[in-house]
Amino acid sequence: MSLRTGMSYISYSMYKEGCIMGKNRRVNAIGRLCILIALMLALSLFITGCKGDKEDEGYSFENYTPSDEFSMTFFKGKNDNSERYEYNVLGLYNEIEGQPLTFELQAYDKSNIKAETETYDGDGMVPYEYKRYIYKFNDKDELWVGTHLYEDGHEFIDYIWTDISYGIKTYRGISVGSSFEDLRLAYPEDLYVLPLDEIGSESGTTALAEVDNQKGKAKSKKSGYDGAYFYQPFEDNDVRDIHFYMREGKVAAIEMFSPFELRNVYSGARSDKNLVNKPSDTDIEFKTEIAATGDHSIPVSWEDLGLGNAENSPQPAQFKYNLLRLDASVPQSSIVNEAACGEALMRYVSLVENGKGLEYVKDTHLQHFEIQCKVEKYRDVIAFVISERYGLYQAGGGRSLTVFYYDADKCNWISKEEYVERCSVNKDKIVDLNNKDLPYENMEAYNIYDVDFYVTAQGKIVVGATYGT
Repeated sequence: MSLRTGMSYISYSMYKEGCIMGKNRRVNAIGRLCILIALMLALSLFITGCKGDKEDEGYSFENYTPSDEFSMTFFKGKNDNSERYEYNVLGLYNEIEGQPLTFELQAYDKSNIKAETETYDGDGMVPYEYKRYIYKFNDKDELWVGTHLYEDGHEFIDYIWTDISYGIKTYRGISVGSSFEDLRLAYPEDLYVLPLDEIGSESGTTALAEVDNQKGKAKSKKSGYDGAYFYQPFEDNDVRDIHFYMREGKVAAIEMFSPFELRNVYSGARSDKNLVNKPSDTDIEFKTEIAATGDHSIPVSWEDLGLGNAENSPQPAQFKYNLLRLDASVPQSSIVNEAACGEALMRYVSLVENGKGLEYVKDTHLQHFEIQCKVEKYRDVIAFVISERYGLYQAGGGRSLTVFYYDADKCNWISKEEYVERCSVNKDKIVDLNNKDLPYENMEAYNIYDVDFYVTAQGKIVVGATYGT
């Protein structure tokens, strides 16, 4: 029985007693006994109901489902039995036993450091203690894992904080050292600016909070940032978020947290005015125009390339391009246009088209370079695709695929996750296609955010690995 049901039953019993007394002005012993029994029964049902609710509730974190979105992938190193690199994943709400990272941490530090631990009291409202595991690598980089530790030994991950720039990334591929543009492209929706005066101001037990432990005040990671952003999709009351703390335009630290007190919501930081990519609420036509198109062959000599002692004559340089430019009315057009037909690229196009192709070759040493832009619309989504292939004189080559995903009606950026769902294609199939015929070892993708892909107008999945030699 719930609290509301139990109290209603008691209220009804008392109301009934009042009616009887009002009518008869006297209640005999049997009547009083019946009323007392009714009250005791209602109270008993109420208490039993409360106990039942508490027992069903169990450990608070068991009521929430771990999500790939709120997990960190840790590069482990090569498997002894194969050439394949291995990863370990930690996510919010995961239950752990012993050290959070169960493998040897040789990928980060050959000394295979174990974590320092700190345990400190809960806030009096919770049936658990807080615990921190602090890993330190190369005398500077750190990984913090915070947990809720129950008396019976059950332990669940509450937050993860790191400033390690090697081998640790979010589900969407963002790591320490990623640029702001990387961040806003990986999280096109629900990414907010966190005002500087809000950094570390929220309540809770994050790495930015100073808390009391057995040794006094535990250290905080609050200082040293010149900006911050947070990703918070805010679904129901499960307000997990990811904070990206910035320094000089790059991610300096990453923190994932399960803030049941709704941090950034009560403060007003999670408001439309703080959105990084402000969505359009009206229909917009996805308009493009041709920025440049051409196919050129440029004769060169080894002397032109500063390689006068080489034998034979070099092959002419090939420069082929089909460049598109997004209309300024399309959201985030300036970012897409910088990648598709940016100032540096258009300068080379101008040199070649004006008979000064040799200057382009001397500057780049590119023996061949091809860049193609196209728009692929499938169902109600659009992929703006930029594919590149290049080769250097006597120095290898490579290729890349860059894709920007849009809603076809309002032309808002969408994530890879939403794009896949709206195309109704299987995520595992995309990863398998990417991993099928890789040119080099250890290029395997582990989720769709490791893959560059799009779906053609005919529904065909196209993947392309980005690499260089």
